[in-house]
Amino acid sequence: VGPPPIAKQFLFRSPPESLELLTAAGIDVVGMANNHAWDHGGRGAAATRAHVDASPLVGAGVGPDPATAYAPAYLEVGGRVVGIVSVTRVPCDWSTDQAAERPEVAWACDRFAVPTAWTIATAVDGSDVTVVLLHGGTEMTDCPDDRLREVIDVWVSLGVDVVAISHPHVLQGVEIVDGAAVLWSTGNFAFGNRGGRTGRSAIFEVTFGDRVEQIRLRPTVLPGGVAAPATVQEAALVRQEVSDRSVGGRLDEAGVLVADPAPSICD
Repeated sequence: VGPPPIAKQFLFRSPPESLELLTAAGIDVVGMANNHAWDHGGRGAAATRAHVDASPLVGAGVGPDPATAYAPAYLEVGGRVVGIVSVTRVPCDWSTDQAAERPEVAWACDRFAVPTAWTIATAVDGSDVTVVLLHGGTEMTDCPDDRLREVIDVWVSLGVDVVAISHPHVLQGVEIVDGAAVLWSTGNFAFGNRGGRTGRSAIFEVTFGDRVEQIRLRPTVLPGGVAAPATVQEAALVRQEVSDRSVGGRLDEAGVLVADPAPSICD
């Protein structure tokens, strides 16, 4: 893929064989738009998409051109069509230069609000359930900022059913926003970590009727960077961390989000 076109502390490149591990783990869809998607430039992003397309996985978020990168992925689950959009709001500093282009990644920076809205509307029109995988937020923070909440409100108004956010590397709250499930940060599910909050995550289950009926977390931990079921004590800690950061709700002992008007640290 050639030398990296940008200077940064961490540059990631995984062997194509990594996709076999994802498939063996039972993963169906990969959202590839993130802050490392352009580590090796457009050639690297396009090569990643080509490898995913040649595998059993369904991918979204990068590609050889903007149309491919922004195109939703579709998957049939339980007789319903699920549309998946993968976009990233990290990094966005480069996008303030109107002449700068990184066309192989689906960006959701403010400059790219129109193509982002287009791909979301396309997914909503073509599916029964629409999921947005967003790489965004701020690392190691407890709560989303006001601008991110504004962006998510717009997407929900377009008909999105689930927004799952990654990048902060720690768990944040979960909420029902105008009928949509919003997972403000899913933490580290399979990732090298420093322990503590960075070593805890969950499997997030969203149950649908006509709209979202239930959000449930199954807590996980990351010994050695590999996801494993949490112990009883660790699971209680995960539920408490997420409850403390959820506005208008908390997780019960089964990990199910229930309404709770008590103040949140994210109010």
